Amino acid sequence: MELQACQRVAASFERIAEKLDETVEGFYRRLFERQPQVRALFPTDMARQREHLGASLAIVARNMIHLDILREPLMLLGAQHVLFGARPEHYPVVRDAMLDSIGASLGDAWTDQLRQDWLEALNDVIALMLRGAVTAAIDAAVVVPRRRTRLRRSACTSRRCGTCRARGRGCSHRRVCTRARGGSRSPARRPSRGRSAA
Repeated sequence: MELQACQRVAASFERIAEKLDETVEGFYRRLFERQPQVRALFPTDMARQREHLGASLAIVARNMIHLDILREPLMLLGAQHVLFGARPEHYPVVRDAMLDSIGASLGDAWTDQLRQDWLEALNDVIALMLRGAVTAAIDAAVVVPRRRTRLRRSACTSRRCGTCRARGRGCSHRRVCTRARGGSRSPARRPSRGRSAA
């Protein structure tokens, strides 16, 4: 946005600063008339909401020349609006309602050139807010891979082992389990101490 356009936006805002409450109230009235469904996205008591919007509009209008400073706050604001239920298609409706409200407050001072300046300013704000919304969505979609845990291999995996199946786990008696090998012999006993094996 050109320097002269930023200066015209800032100067025109000072002309409506004294009646900013009226401008903001007119904005919400137009917005809810044009898009009644978005009313559910806002609180029942709009007093604080109107204050926030008025303060935000003042910061943006007076600092468009330093838009790089507002980049991160506007991107964060866009990410927050996603949580409130805002969608990309809502932004043009909001922009046009704001333009008409500012124009109504300025009266005869609202020229085609000034409208174009404000349109460019609001479009720059919208672009940053949408960028913040997209960035937040990408960050939320990142899945951290889980660590794989190594499983112990059971000595006995045969379903024919009744002992293991009854216990509900892998065979823990390895050499003793002959059913798992399909055999029927019992394991050889170890010779007792003091006696020689026969």
